[in-house]
Amino acid sequence: MQEALNQFGGFWTQHKIEIFIKYLFAYLEIMKNQRFKLIYFDGFAGCGRIEPENSGIEENKFIESVALQVLGMEHPKLFDIYYVVDKHKKRSSALNALVKKKFPDLNAHVVRDDCNIRLIGMTDYMRQNDQYRALAFIDPFGMNLKWSSIEICRNLGIDMWILIPTGVAVNRLLMRKQERIPESWLGKLEEFYGLPIVELRSYFYREEERLTLFGSETHVQKIENAIHKAVELYKQRLGTVWKYVSTPFPMKNSAGSTMYHFVIATNYASGFGIANDIIGKKLSQG
Repeated sequence: MQEALNQFGGFWTQHKIEIFIKYLFAYLEIMKNQRFKLIYFDGFAGCGRIEPENSGIEENKFIESVALQVLGMEHPKLFDIYYVVDKHKKRSSALNALVKKKFPDLNAHVVRDDCNIRLIGMTDYMRQNDQYRALAFIDPFGMNLKWSSIEICRNLGIDMWILIPTGVAVNRLLMRKQERIPESWLGKLEEFYGLPIVELRSYFYREEERLTLFGSETHVQKIENAIHKAVELYKQRLGTVWKYVSTPFPMKNSAGSTMYHFVIATNYASGFGIANDIIGKKLSQG
């Protein structure tokens, strides 16, 4: 079991969980009197337990993952289907054992597979069964969420929280000079944003003409504040699929460097307002 533990990523992990759980409660409060059936989808669910930094291995030191906290919430309303996914064999096996032990009566499915594949399955199911609405929590490892998996959510009743690896992944792929970026990295950026490389180059890089002893030379450099630009571009892209995208919540490490941004995309004004209120209060706390 110890080998399957998720490692605590920093205090931003707790911020992420707090924001999502507050939204979850408000979401279920609204939906409890609606006619819809509800799906909870977790695309990178982990093993169910997170080991805080410097915690040792005592049982009472573990933090329950988002998936387990959602499964354990009985009020205001239960989900009709819990669909939790993880590609890693040990993590999914550990989570499956915990779910069967703690929640044997729930309609919960722990699936070992790629989140991108299972999102296709869920959206196909929702198109065939329009009485369903879904709340999705997508906390990927790096840039493993493909834009093609986002686009298939168009015109569906899905509220999707996404952790965007702006600092820890996107910014690291953007070298100071675009000509130094390996082709495999460029392909990863293209797959992540769903945009052609030529557009990404024009967005993240600027050309500058410099006069030298040998004449004019063109220098191409990465734009300033690329992390901010990275999240703004992703937010714009989400806005082509959903009606509303929340204010991004920046998640920083102990040195003050931005690692991720946390946002929700939704087609409902009420969800948008609730999310921005939660994020705004969290931001005001510093």
